[in-house]
Amino acid sequence: MFRRVFIKSSLAIASTSLLSMNLASAQEKWQAKKPIKFIVPAPPGSTPDSTARPLAEKLSEDLGQAVVVENRLGAGGVIGMESVIRSAPDGYTIGLATQSQMVFNPFLFEKLPYEISKDVQPITRIASLALVLAANPSLGVSSLRELIALAKARVNNPIQIGVPLLGTPPHVISLLIQNELGIKLDTVPFKGTAEAVAACRSGDVSLVLEAPPAIIPHAKDGKLKVLAVTGSSREPQIPDIPTVSEVAGKLVPGETWFGLIAPMGVPAEIVSQYQRSISLALAKPELKSLYANFSWRVIEKSSPQEFNSVIRDESNQWGQIIRRTGIKLG
Repeated sequence: MFRRVFIKSSLAIASTSLLSMNLASAQEKWQAKKPIKFIVPAPPGSTPDSTARPLAEKLSEDLGQAVVVENRLGAGGVIGMESVIRSAPDGYTIGLATQSQMVFNPFLFEKLPYEISKDVQPITRIASLALVLAANPSLGVSSLRELIALAKARVNNPIQIGVPLLGTPPHVISLLIQNELGIKLDTVPFKGTAEAVAACRSGDVSLVLEAPPAIIPHAKDGKLKVLAVTGSSREPQIPDIPTVSEVAGKLVPGETWFGLIAPMGVPAEIVSQYQRSISLALAKPELKSLYANFSWRVIEKSSPQEFNSVIRDESNQWGQIIRRTGIKLG
């Protein structure tokens, strides 16, 4: 009899403890009470902006509050980053950060008004994107191997490559490609992607390195010749085109990415809530399909720890490339 009473009492205590734990967990889950500001350091219609807006809609559904995208332009993304990190760390301001802001800029600017490790809370990476190297048909090359041979023969008259602004992923990744392939190109910066692609299409420059959606339509109508893709795998839309790594015979990293950040000091439960909400959003078929149409590759199982690790590792890698070129933007 005593044993039965003891067991019942123990079960009651355990149930009460479990209920208390569940209540505590429920209390720990952050609930947004007002609209959330989502800062994007790029213009409307740009690749980062096109990444952020459909994601904002899904976040709004999960968090129960409007997630409003604000475009803050200028200084290679520095203005947008400042807008995020100078905000109150209360969860109501988040930002989309690109590889440029998180990895490249600390080496491109003499003095940034913030430090990534001290002022920025990485939450999760969202998607990655390979780039496509294409040539104007008048250059007379039909493969990356032919381009390498021509570039080496034109040391005193380098082939021109168009990029959308200095310091952007197409610019910095093009520098890595040149370094790994042992060639030298003449970089010509433009105001944006459309201008760089148009210049290559018209023959004002001979090469361009850009996202697949910006290149592939022009390749289909014969105005551009695709030579290679960056990154670790071939682009599904153009599966016959090799990666730079395949041609080089060694790994040549070349994927750029986007991630979600917040000001440093945001409580851990808020960071966890955003990470969960992003994970749920990226698992939705409609968002995955949309991103796939733009050649963005969803990054699954990212976390603040994974994000920090990528920043650290890539800073070591890209820092060497940028220092070697001596490029400075400010």
